[in-house]
Amino acid sequence: MQLSDASLFLALTASFAGGLGVGWWVWSLRRSTLHDRKPRPIPDAFDDKGALLLEPAAPSAAHKIGMPLASMARDPDLTKITGIDDVMQRRLQTLGVTYLDQIADWGPSRIRQIESQIGETGRVDREQWVSQARRIRMGKQPQRRREELV
Repeated sequence: MQLSDASLFLALTASFAGGLGVGWWVWSLRRSTLHDRKPRPIPDAFDDKGALLLEPAAPSAAHKIGMPLASMARDPDLTKITGIDDVMQRRLQTLGVTYLDQIADWGPSRIRQIESQIGETGRVDREQWVSQARRIRMGKQPQRRREELV
């Protein structure tokens, strides 16, 4: 039995349309199951005060270099740094600086950016905010005293 050109074209078109229909049906089933999934909640590692709630399963790299586990908690009290008062803390918070860890990680370009935004060139280096924040992060007291800044 030999098919004419017209019937061959009709058979191929019907097969193509059937394949498109089946593909669309499978795609719609998969799409609906993906959207029906509920996201798993991610446990919060910090409480309201910034203290670490979860203990790591194994010692982290921070322990290996001598940093205490408590240093991983984000401390929102910027006034622990000598030279930052409540007014400056509010100014820094409006710039997005809310934790001591952020200050401890500042590099020269970020220091220049912050100083230009607060309008006090040289203050961060003069009052050693970065080194004080790093000492606090390691659980030590900052070396500078208020009397030294006057």
